[in-house]
Amino acid sequence: MIITINGNSMKFDGPQPLSVIIRAMLPDTCEQVFACFVNGAVIELKSIVDKSAELVPITYRDEEGKRIYERSLRFVLLLAARELFPDYHVRIEHSIGQGVYLLLEGRRLYPGDVEALEGMMRDFIKRDLPFVRTRWSREAAIDYFLAQGDQDKANLLSYRPYNYFDIYTCGGMSEYFYGAMLPSTGMLKTFALRARAPDTDVVIEIIRTTGDKITDVPLAQIGGKGLFTKEIEEALLAGAIDLAVHSMKDLPTELPPGLCLGAVPKRENPRDVLVSSAGLTLDQLPPGALLESLR
Repeated sequence: MIITINGNSMKFDGPQPLSVIIRAMLPDTCEQVFACFVNGAVIELKSIVDKSAELVPITYRDEEGKRIYERSLRFVLLLAARELFPDYHVRIEHSIGQGVYLLLEGRRLYPGDVEALEGMMRDFIKRDLPFVRTRWSREAAIDYFLAQGDQDKANLLSYRPYNYFDIYTCGGMSEYFYGAMLPSTGMLKTFALRARAPDTDVVIEIIRTTGDKITDVPLAQIGGKGLFTKEIEEALLAGAIDLAVHSMKDLPTELPPGLCLGAVPKRENPRDVLVSSAGLTLDQLPPGALLESLR
């Protein structure tokens, strides 16, 4: 069997775990590889490669690599939360930058709780526990999560048109994640938990500006300044809100006295993409082609 990675090929005698192949062919960077693409499909490090193939390594630099790392880290988080707070359910609310915001339903997490939770996670990581994937029937998986009191997960599985699900088990806990995982907890070297101030309640106020309300007239015809900021600026100056999050492109070049830019997060990829129903590139579009801008 011939395996090719980055243009280099190596012969192996018979089927081999992907992890063995990676260590043999990428000895200096094998610890950075989380999985591989084979013909567009993701295979895990524990997977058996049984025929010649060209492999594309997946690392944290790749979007799929980030997802694999985050899934595995979430599992350890759930494992640690079950150990420390067995009577409470973890709810992962939404993404924040490169992380996620989570809470315990029915219990406020104080800084000491967060510190203990991170410490427990590091204990599980130090033990290098394996993530074991097994295939469960649809009924068995739904019944398991119902028995665990996880109605949301049971509902999620009931809506999916599959007869079986791949369930991962680690440290005596089983969980469902859609996608590949790392082989063990020991590969999760980098992470941190941060506590939200326990005595601070955040209320989100949605303010519709003039630019938001007018949708049937081109903004250039309206004229004036601050079409997307005036109402927000007035609320800030009046003390009705404490801070505002806004798109930089809609801000005026000069802010009113008393206001300032408090922070600018790291910029995401600023590139545009052309979506063409005919599969044309930008250079191939005919003269007079109509483009619709989405944001």
